[in-house]
Amino acid sequence: MRTLMMAASIAMVMTGTFCIANASVAFASTAFVVGVIMCFVGIVELLVSRNTSINEDRGDMNFPVSGMILVLVGVSVLSGVVAEDVTVAVLFAFIVARDGFIDIFGLGTNFAEQDIDEKITFAVGSLSVLVAVYMLYNSMLLNLPTQMLVGFVIILMGIRRFRAAMQINYTHPGFLTGNEEKLADAQREEKRAMAKAKEGIRESKEAQRRIEKIKHDIAVERKNMDDTAIRKKLQ
Repeated sequence: MRTLMMAASIAMVMTGTFCIANASVAFASTAFVVGVIMCFVGIVELLVSRNTSINEDRGDMNFPVSGMILVLVGVSVLSGVVAEDVTVAVLFAFIVARDGFIDIFGLGTNFAEQDIDEKITFAVGSLSVLVAVYMLYNSMLLNLPTQMLVGFVIILMGIRRFRAAMQINYTHPGFLTGNEEKLADAQREEKRAMAKAKEGIRESKEAQRRIEKIKHDIAVERKNMDDTAIRKKLQ
């Protein structure tokens, strides 16, 4: 499943590059290729969600939801429901914005405690959101070809899914038996516990910083009150 997910993500990057290379033509000229790759990647995500433990490892259901959205987008493009450049730009802007916001808010706000992998996730998520916002106002700015922007978005989506593929470590317990199933359950529980512990440490440090700031504000407030009292006595 990991290999299949990697292949799907590489196919997305290649499709995005193809769209950028053909930026001078209308989206309708490459709609078939884009629609097919969206359906393919969406189906792969659903298979990965069904046959691996990635949902439990990540602690959410974003993977299958993303797969369903991509299948829906692919079918819409192939059927011609989404064909005009303006509609295409808005649709892909919201898709990549959703991915970006999930990455950004899934990491918390304690940037100093993030490791290199989390910083890369934040960077990709932030870039996705910026691209999405630009696409919505493209006509008022540089007015870049829609095909080029769609290609860049598909590349970002492919990079995000390639990194997600690296998180696929073992098969779904439903395909295991006996001690192998127990081992898979234990590994999954360990990963969840580590994620919770990491989040707990972040929250604890956030709380400690808030406490220190409140103590500092109280000290400043008391000093100001004392200074005011002293000035009144002197007057």
